[in-house]
Amino acid sequence: MLSLQDERGRAHAWLVPTRRIIGAANLALQRQDTPNYFWLAWRARGVLSDLLGAPVPDTAVAVVVDAQTLPSQNQLHLHIACLRADIREQLAVAGPYWDAHWNGYWLKGRRYYLRTLSEAELAMRSPFLRVAEELPGASGNLERYGLALTVLQDGRFVLLALPRTLLGRGANLGAARVLQDDDCATAGTRSFPASWYSNVMRPGGHARVELAGER
Repeated sequence: MLSLQDERGRAHAWLVPTRRIIGAANLALQRQDTPNYFWLAWRARGVLSDLLGAPVPDTAVAVVVDAQTLPSQNQLHLHIACLRADIREQLAVAGPYWDAHWNGYWLKGRRYYLRTLSEAELAMRSPFLRVAEELPGASGNLERYGLALTVLQDGRFVLLALPRTLLGRGANLGAARVLQDDDCATAGTRSFPASWYSNVMRPGGHARVELAGER
């Protein structure tokens, strides 16, 4: 594995397998003996702090791979970068309502499927393999999904799968990279104060989950 700094010198690195893997369509990603590239990329997240010269909290980090848009797409690479500030805030609001079951969720005009993971679950099974085995329609079509991994305020991980959708509401190319911000504007905020949570809750304690996703 090799982690590469983005050529523009921003807070963005890649994890690139040393073996030849052309995009997520490669069946090797659905084998148990293939390295867990998402886990390895997450463990390498400290590269962002090195690039920025300051600590980056885990809730501000995301590991992302885009859907494969062309059969000849280059070598598989996982992007290690910061979450966009608005995405991080929205995950902080909705995250407590998510669990280990796959659910649909509208996020900035795109419909994702997501579920939570413990650190042990992430380390034990590759997200590529997990999506292929657990998400209906993904097995044999993994190249159509953009994937993103980050950690919630309560310490659980959340895995997001964005299916490539060419027509209708939420049409997209499976580019999960839109969740990231190479300038890392959110890095200086370790957590959100209790007063912030009170501002985003409706009376009765129900989060604006779907409304936030519709914006």
